[in-house]
Amino acid sequence: MNICKKVFLIVTMTLLLTSCAWPPQKASIPKPEPLPALPKRPPVNFRIEGATAYVSVDEMKALMKYVLDLEERNKAADRELGKIREALQ
Repeated sequence: MNICKKVFLIVTMTLLLTSCAWPPQKASIPKPEPLPALPKRPPVNFRIEGATAYVSVDEMKALMKYVLDLEERNKAADRELGKIREALQ
C-alpha cells in the first residue's frame, strides 16, 4: 500500500470513530411541572328514601369543590402533556 492510501484510511477511520462517539442530539423535553396534589374527597352521608338520595347542602358544596379541583388538575396535566408533545415534534 502506498502512503496516500494509508493516510486516507487512517483519516476516514478516525472520522468514523469520532462521529460515532458523539451522542446524537435529542430534542430537549421540558420537565413537567408538578401537578397540584389530589384533593381529598370529602365525606358524604347519603340518606336514601325509596329511589331518592338526599345530601346536605354543605356536603354537596364540598363535592362540587372536589370535582372542580379535579378538573383543574386535569387541565394542568393536559397543558404539560401538550408542552411535551410540542417539544417532541
